[in-house]
Amino acid sequence: HNRTFSEHGTQVAGIIGAVRNNRVGIAGVAGGDSTGSLGVGLVDVKISSTSYLGGVVWEEVLTTDYVMDALLDAAIDTGNGGLGIHIANHSYGFFDRLSAEKIEEGYRFMYRNGVTQIASRGNVDPDSSKNKYGRFWQVPACFSDSMIISVGGAKSQTGGIDSLYSLIGIEIDLVAPGGNGNVSTTLGTGPDVLTKDYYFTGNTEAGTSFSAPHGTGVAALIYSYLNDLNCHSRVSHEDVEYVLTHKAI
Repeated sequence: HNRTFSEHGTQVAGIIGAVRNNRVGIAGVAGGDSTGSLGVGLVDVKISSTSYLGGVVWEEVLTTDYVMDALLDAAIDTGNGGLGIHIANHSYGFFDRLSAEKIEEGYRFMYRNGVTQIASRGNVDPDSSKNKYGRFWQVPACFSDSMIISVGGAKSQTGGIDSLYSLIGIEIDLVAPGGNGNVSTTLGTGPDVLTKDYYFTGNTEAGTSFSAPHGTGVAALIYSYLNDLNCHSRVSHEDVEYVLTHKAI
């Protein structure tokens, strides 16, 4: 219900939860299938402010106020008016210390409420000297490892981290596909952008924003498996991080 000008969120969501085997679009990591497996449930929250010019969306800007509201709303359980999510995918980032100080408590609140948080490490900017030696500070990926699983971009063929587009550093917990060649689910071709169906367009995107949802999809499968064993309420962020970092190939 949170319409935006950018297709970024739709592309990320498709990697996590697009339905498989339905002859439409891509197959999400935890998307279930058309034979009865429901797959992961997705919830969207708006984290950017929208600017208009002449009644038309001009740009969307990531703001700390929107992010903080989204973090709190998502982490509060449904019995208390929140969304009660189990996993949060953070495919975005702030680059300044002041923003980090304003919103760090929101991520800690999520952690204390049992939410597994997976964040994109960040992308190399070839025009920025800040990326010298492939390192660059960005949150939430660089927040305490105890509450954030940081995902870098993997090389598509040989494995390992792809420093051509992904930032590196000790903050990374694992790497996942995110480079050129990813195919994503984007908006369809209907006359009204607000009523279009989502479908496969063949667009390719590169960036760790698309690495993180691969990890998030696997985390959802871990929850699903343990849910079938009737023990999902005991799954912790640390449990998921251990499986992702020790069992990934």
